[in-house]
Amino acid sequence: MILWVYSLILRTDLFSSTHENSIIRFSLFRKFNMLSAELTAIGAAEKVVRCTNVPDPGMPGGGEVLVEVVACSINPADILMVEGNYATEPQTPCPLGIESAGTATAVGAGVTGLKVGDKVMSLGRTNWVQKIRDRAETCIRLPPEIDLAQAAMLNVNVATAHLMLTTYASLAARFIDGTIHVEIEASYPLEKITDAMSHAKREARGGKVQLRPNG
Repeated sequence: MILWVYSLILRTDLFSSTHENSIIRFSLFRKFNMLSAELTAIGAAEKVVRCTNVPDPGMPGGGEVLVEVVACSINPADILMVEGNYATEPQTPCPLGIESAGTATAVGAGVTGLKVGDKVMSLGRTNWVQKIRDRAETCIRLPPEIDLAQAAMLNVNVATAHLMLTTYASLAARFIDGTIHVEIEASYPLEKITDAMSHAKREARGGKVQLRPNG
């Protein structure tokens, strides 16, 4: 059985108001400001999410890192939050984005686990921006060969699916070439899988799960 998880990708290199192949593209705008997606109110995403100019975060201080964001996913949980259906409702206006990946462009004094040029995944919650300046521990260093568009989808959906299939459903899951593979017998109790999915839904963790039988 193969389990697939899905997110859309928001790329920060080009800008337009159109969707192309499920990718939102941003323009190069690199003077003294940067672009950020802001939630202006609770409602339909196409009406309440605005691309705004915000101050450049500046160089990192001690213990901080500056990341040039390459891709950020549009996770189902992001849409739930925008529409007011998440576990908590944000105070608007506010920045958005629970996942992103990019490249470290500067590191502050005292940072030992990251260096300029490292590919990183952000654990912050304001990722729909062109640059992130945050504490170094909020970034996970990634393998240099990784595709950052794929890395931008690793933080939530894959981790949630892995938790469901190894803890709540007690299935043995393996990562192979970016896909979660799970071997189950035909007689495996289906309610175990549905219980795990119900838990994910109760916790307001959005996402799509596709289960495919072996063979």
